[in-house]
Amino acid sequence: MCANGEGMLRNGSETSFRDEPAFRDEPGMESDENDVFVEELIKGETTTAAEEEEISTNTTPDRSPNPFQNASFFSRLVFNWPYPLMKLGMKRTITDSDLSELMVEDSSPHNLSAFSRIWNDELARVERINSKKKRKKKIRPNLHRAIVVDYLKKLWFIQPMFAAGGAAMVGQVLVLGKLIEYFDTGTA
Repeated sequence: MCANGEGMLRNGSETSFRDEPAFRDEPGMESDENDVFVEELIKGETTTAAEEEEISTNTTPDRSPNPFQNASFFSRLVFNWPYPLMKLGMKRTITDSDLSELMVEDSSPHNLSAFSRIWNDELARVERINSKKKRKKKIRPNLHRAIVVDYLKKLWFIQPMFAAGGAAMVGQVLVLGKLIEYFDTGTA
């Protein structure tokens, strides 16, 4: 990449990052779809559940269903469900038509509605605190706090398991050290 923000594509044509919509800074520039999307996200205007269902049911007819959805517990555990795709990739280059459908949980509308819920909860929390306490300095919504709170709400039960696993690893090292010390001193 050049220092001026330009680069070369594989086919030899030049590209400039200044041409991208996110880097347009001329006054009077029309807003593109991404700008409208961001404005709607900030305002809290997102897709409804019916729109999300309609988008998630619109599938590409030439794609196969996602193999993870019908995979058994054992196949998921040993990560065997993507084997047919990996086998195909060993034979030839994988193309777009070889890929399966996206799961609904991985789709943009689903994640947008989840993110919107998190952000709207944070906006409601800030509004509640600012209206409850007549402060001179109002608090502002914090995206990092909203994401961390949601993460902790969804994964609180995993944290004790990670702590127990870490303690088991430390215990294993200590017991192995004592075992080696026992046999090492006995043979000298």
